[in-house]
Amino acid sequence: MSDFRGGVTDYISETFKLEDEILKDIIKQQSSASGPMMNIGPDQGKLIELLIKIHKPQRVLEIGSYFGYSAVWLARALKSNLVKAGENKEIEDCEQSRDGRVAERTSSRQYPLLTCLEKSSKQIDIIKTNLEKAQLNSIAEVLEGDALDFLKKQAVDSFDLIFIDADKASYPHYFTFAEKILRSGGLLLVDNVLGLYNSEVLDLANNDPRILAIRKFNEMLAGSDAFDSTILSIQSGLAIAVKK
Repeated sequence: MSDFRGGVTDYISETFKLEDEILKDIIKQQSSASGPMMNIGPDQGKLIELLIKIHKPQRVLEIGSYFGYSAVWLARALKSNLVKAGENKEIEDCEQSRDGRVAERTSSRQYPLLTCLEKSSKQIDIIKTNLEKAQLNSIAEVLEGDALDFLKKQAVDSFDLIFIDADKASYPHYFTFAEKILRSGGLLLVDNVLGLYNSEVLDLANNDPRILAIRKFNEMLAGSDAFDSTILSIQSGLAIAVKK
């Protein structure tokens, strides 16, 4: 969640042409909805895309999708990896399947590659529609429900990359489960680890439960023997961690 529009972000986005019409339209949808601007910045999106292209994850979990802005970035990077690996024909075949799900396929990898968790029922159709517009429904599924309930049911080593941008008060709980279900060598990416919109974690007098939870998450991550990690001060902070 970031109110990310500003001089530096706009300069980077415009110089490197980071957003196409689909991504720009998702931002317009949020503005029209009169709600908070809760998604990553285009600079964060590009960074995550590059990490996916380098890391080449097989299974990716996104916790918190809102309008699907970050989901488009994630799914596009995954699709690019598949095309480069020569699996573009299978992608085309899968795009004809209902709801982006494929029961059987010839290779060992199972679709969808991206699982998006969203708690808000009114956002589900919006996310699905935006993924379809971007022609990404073949490799992404959108599930409605509480993330903690979903995480409790996942097996060890279920995912290669987990991206978290959801309820900040639950960040410590998300971390506990992510530590278990992320495979060795997997990536953990978490947005808003410096605050909600700015760097509220620096204000020790700020007792907002969400800020307290973010601080606790950061302490848990920094103190974990399971991860090699740091925080980048991009937007409102992006934690990047590799599971050992």
